[in-house]
Amino acid sequence: VRGGTLRGYSGEPIRAVVNIGIGGSDLGPRMAAAALAAFAHPSLRIRYVSNLDAADLAPVLEELDPRSTLFIVTSKTFTT
Repeated sequence: VRGGTLRGYSGEPIRAVVNIGIGGSDLGPRMAAAALAAFAHPSLRIRYVSNLDAADLAPVLEELDPRSTLFIVTSKTFTT
């Protein structure tokens, strides 16, 4: 993703990453990203969604282009 070789469905480079996770599956990636913020790629936008309720998800989706967005679904237990 950082090198630009991973591309979205339209062939555009990934410019945004959305992590979807609940509880620790949200908190863990957020904390790791905060700890590694000094190494973040300046052109990648990282967003977190901790609830699939439209009130949490819709504002994130409105600001991103689906042609260049990577969605990651995170689950520690795969039971949530």
